[in-house]
Amino acid sequence: MKVTRKRSGRSYGAGMLAWSLLLVAVLALAGCGAGNDAADTPEQVERPDNGTAVDESRQGDFVYRLIVHPPDEQAEGKPTLSAELEYVGDKDEATIYHAASPFYFFLKETTRDYDLGYMMNQPLISTKMKKGEAIRETYKGSGGYSDKDSQAYIDFVNELVKNGFPSGQYEAAGKADFYTQEDGNKQEYTIAGKVAFTVN
Repeated sequence: MKVTRKRSGRSYGAGMLAWSLLLVAVLALAGCGAGNDAADTPEQVERPDNGTAVDESRQGDFVYRLIVHPPDEQAEGKPTLSAELEYVGDKDEATIYHAASPFYFFLKETTRDYDLGYMMNQPLISTKMKKGEAIRETYKGSGGYSDKDSQAYIDFVNELVKNGFPSGQYEAAGKADFYTQEDGNKQEYTIAGKVAFTVN
């Protein structure tokens, strides 16, 4: 009987140890997921009042928005794409450091399967941002080509740069890339967003 009890106790103890380890692993995984603040997760928002599509993301004291504006008279019946960055921290203002612009735009026309890159000059520029006042930039076309590209692609890029988005299905990815420097501490930011839209 004593031998049986000892074996039973060890078996029970081993089982409890296994369950405890499993519970710790599950809680650890759940903790990893719970650590992501909802404000840091990109969110697609449709505004039914005017059809504007916005993807908003937050990192630290900055909010980034990638926005598709519906067509207006100035855009000649075509939507426009823009990005904005807003400082929402505790101070009255913040200084950011970036290339020619903090904003990058990457575009794909999915019907034709065209990927349009985005290039920018890389000087170091500083911009002073006031709390609650967003800085904005509108996408004005991008993409280069070579003599190895098809004539259809070359025509598409030229049309995009000259007259805005040709008809098609688009996926736009954007980001704000910059850093802050306070008391010798450098904090880098890369805040991204995505929107999809159609041009008739």
